[in-house]
Amino acid sequence: MGDFERTFGAGADAVSIIEGFSRAAARERSSSRQTDKASANPSPTGRPELEQDTCSRCNGAGILRHYKHIEGGRCFSCNGAGVIRVEKQRNFQPAPLYVTLREVQDLAPKHDSFGDLTRSFRKNYAELTSGFMGPDEYSTQVSIGGVAKAFDPCKAIELALRIPRADRKTILRIALFAAERAAEIANEPSFTQAVSDVQKKINLPDDGSIIQMGPLVSATDSRPARDAKNCRDVLIRMANKKDAVDPYIVSHFASLTMAQARYVFQAIARAQGMDGQEAFVAEKKRQVDDVIAVSPLSAMRS
Repeated sequence: MGDFERTFGAGADAVSIIEGFSRAAARERSSSRQTDKASANPSPTGRPELEQDTCSRCNGAGILRHYKHIEGGRCFSCNGAGVIRVEKQRNFQPAPLYVTLREVQDLAPKHDSFGDLTRSFRKNYAELTSGFMGPDEYSTQVSIGGVAKAFDPCKAIELALRIPRADRKTILRIALFAAERAAEIANEPSFTQAVSDVQKKINLPDDGSIIQMGPLVSATDSRPARDAKNCRDVLIRMANKKDAVDPYIVSHFASLTMAQARYVFQAIARAQGMDGQEAFVAEKKRQVDDVIAVSPLSAMRS
């Protein structure tokens, strides 16, 4: 057998070899791009979250037997690993969450010495009601997703949890997802454990159990560690109060959980020499998307 046959296999002709190399090169470039994405994850500045998934081309085998004459049949889609990195998908169940404009008006600042907060509220309120002529504030309803987009996801969650007979489990999962992202990047063991405990508690009916608080914040902790522990603590309080009769209690801690998650990203970005404000805004945008996934944007209704 000659060198040609030993390299490409018996019976291989020039056309099949050229086509094989062309496909292999294309897959190599695609694999390289996926590797670049994977190496950048997780990132505090908003790159997509990635997770492992079985390679659909080789079904996890890492090789393709019918291409054994080309580099031993190595699958170029996964580079022979059998798995690829894909963008993580959040599974949200849409829910009919609407509040009246009168309830949105309750978000207006009560104390504003310099007027900045009032001007910001009016600007956001005008954005929310844009295109709707003379809405009746007592009957016109808007989606919680619309409130999150115009104002802030934390404020939207507060209002959502005050809706009578609203599914608290669905709403609290939004705050939990923010905490999950923060825990993934913070690498704080007690925070990771708290997220796992809260996941179980939220998905179960109230059994009276209490999740214990983790280690206290120490003076020797770095800023990212302090923010991670603070986020952990409000997350635990949210879970322990999830069935409270007064919705203001649970909504307060859910809102704090989402707000504190942003500070975790901000602190870690700064510790890595990156733009902390960019990381903060990127996490806020992800939280807005989470709320909209549950309560899609829709026209106001009377």
